[in-house]
Amino acid sequence: MKAKRFMNLRPFVLIAACCCMGLIFAYLSFLSGIAFGYLLLALFVFCGIFLCVRAKKKTLLCIVSLIACVFSFFNCFFNLYGYVNADVAETVYAVDGRIDRVEEKDGEVYRLILNDLTFGGEQKRFSLALYVDGNAGFSVGKRISFAAKIENLGLFFEGRLSSANLVNNIKYRANLSDENYYLYKGGKNLFESGNEFIYNTLKKGLPESEFSVAYALLTGEDSYMDGDTLENFRSGGVAHIFAVSGLHIGVLAAALFFIAKLCRLRGAAKIILCSSILFLYVGICNFTPSSVRAFIMATVFMTAKESGMKYDPLSSLALSAIFVLIFSPLQFFSVGFRLSFSVVFAILLLSGGIANLFSFLPVKISSALGVVISAQIGGIPVSLYYFGTLSPIAVIVNLLAIPAVSFVFVLLFIGVFVGGVFGVPVAALFVQKYILRFIVQLIMIFDYEKLLIHGVVFGGFSAFYYLIVLLLSDKFRLRKHVVRSCAVIFSSFFVGGASILTLSDRTSVKICVSNDAAANCVCFSEDKNACLIISDGKEGSSFYNVKRFLEREGIVSLNMIVLDGNAYVYANAFVSIVENVWYVEEEENYEGLLPETEFYVFSCGESITVGREKFYLGGDGTTLVSESGGTRVLICSSEGDVSQYRGIFDLVVAPQFPEIGEELKASSFALFNPSKDYPNCYKGGNLLYKIDSSSIKRI
Repeated sequence: MKAKRFMNLRPFVLIAACCCMGLIFAYLSFLSGIAFGYLLLALFVFCGIFLCVRAKKKTLLCIVSLIACVFSFFNCFFNLYGYVNADVAETVYAVDGRIDRVEEKDGEVYRLILNDLTFGGEQKRFSLALYVDGNAGFSVGKRISFAAKIENLGLFFEGRLSSANLVNNIKYRANLSDENYYLYKGGKNLFESGNEFIYNTLKKGLPESEFSVAYALLTGEDSYMDGDTLENFRSGGVAHIFAVSGLHIGVLAAALFFIAKLCRLRGAAKIILCSSILFLYVGICNFTPSSVRAFIMATVFMTAKESGMKYDPLSSLALSAIFVLIFSPLQFFSVGFRLSFSVVFAILLLSGGIANLFSFLPVKISSALGVVISAQIGGIPVSLYYFGTLSPIAVIVNLLAIPAVSFVFVLLFIGVFVGGVFGVPVAALFVQKYILRFIVQLIMIFDYEKLLIHGVVFGGFSAFYYLIVLLLSDKFRLRKHVVRSCAVIFSSFFVGGASILTLSDRTSVKICVSNDAAANCVCFSEDKNACLIISDGKEGSSFYNVKRFLEREGIVSLNMIVLDGNAYVYANAFVSIVENVWYVEEEENYEGLLPETEFYVFSCGESITVGREKFYLGGDGTTLVSESGGTRVLICSSEGDVSQYRGIFDLVVAPQFPEIGEELKASSFALFNPSKDYPNCYKGGNLLYKIDSSSIKRI
């Protein structure tokens, strides 16, 4: 009797996997040198050719898969190469561009994404992020002309590929603090007009707080939401409702199917109508990876159902991945792509088995549990890598939130259509307003951030995590003893490796060097406690970059040393966690301004101990030395004089490269301002270091 196959080979899954391999090789060629990436590609192709020769029935599939790998490699490589080599001289240019996107930041600062750019009359293929104060009639489609200093954005941010900028094609940045610009007419495309229709209808029909949630729910644009509200949605594990994905596309597709049935449409007419409307909606949502993935899977499902073919969800998922990676290969490195596809992949593999575990419950409840739990399982490694946190109650919150969100999503669509077409947005959105208000209040009742789990690190051992997920699925035909043996082996590697990484991460001291427009910061993090040093500070800084670091580290207690600037203003920016503040200006008195915070004067030549670090203030009050174990860090403000120091420092942090004498030796430098020769946080975002025994290593 012929033995059963180990697994059913899905051609699209194999091709998608080979596409991903090509992208990984291209990334490694930039990270570790071009030769290394080409060597891995050549080795992979050689092994593939060997399999092609040995294969009897799948030769064509092997050839197509190899072509997909090679194509993805060069497609990604040349995209990265073009981005790196698009730098311009950082000086003042006369700029003209089309406003492609308007984002609100902190209610006062707007970020405009400009495309169709010209610098000094020269056309540019990449986009520019323009930061302006206040809203002066900015809208998508208009053109803007101005003169400003252009800055280049780097390929990496915090040691990782700057995926958000790469995916959105953003290469340049500029700031415009005055009104010295000129707006003139432009044109909107169909998708932008649709987005504007939704925006205007919701804006007229809902109060500001409900509008921001409704607009994020319908379009995926959350920049108008209040920061605390959005953060609580994230901490509760339900922020995915603001990323247009299977939930939104599925609900809309079901509604369209119902309408098509009422109109007695069948076959091709039904598919064309439904897919056209879905495509329009995906375009309105800016063709995000999750929306494109859901659109392709929905279209394949509709086609299979109408033609009587069998629908295979895994093949549909793989086909959507191939489509996205062909047209936008850099999406592979974005958190949206990875989170969307890993979650859906886990749902397809595990939801059925998990639902069977709850078979004693009603079918709808057990099915919902299967989907929600498997989604959480699939997204854990990605969430840890990008956000550093886990929400232990996400399953419960999602079980309650998703039905309500699906219901209000349909009502919002109906309200926007009726309110916009017939000019009655207030009446059409009256009921939705109170439902949204109730949902937001329900989410804001609890501070989910206090329940978040921080400090868990999987690292490269995430590979064993997903191997275990594959093993637990029903996609492989293995004997029970083989499954058990493999599960023990994979689990041992995963648990052991992840435990070592997590323990090492929790017992180490991390250093974050951050530049945040109005302040230069150095933060020492140790076991959920941190010490933040602020130099060259000015009022008006949002501390966005350093706050991201504190959130990922799960900091609950913060001490602060202020070398320059208003200590009260800075402490107030971190009021929920700051406990002690040391400041240099002796003439100031901040006592009693923040009841939960103690203020101390830090005199020149004095030393203080915070955690494992001991800090010494230089004689002129503009430099600070940190000692921890056998490591030494020198932190300088723009007025800092390092000539007073002798000996060896593991790290020197300064606005620019300091003039040092022969008596001072430094192993490495971290600069706040641009530098061609040394790591700087001007282009690459936060610089992260780790104190390991008696040395400091960049991570």
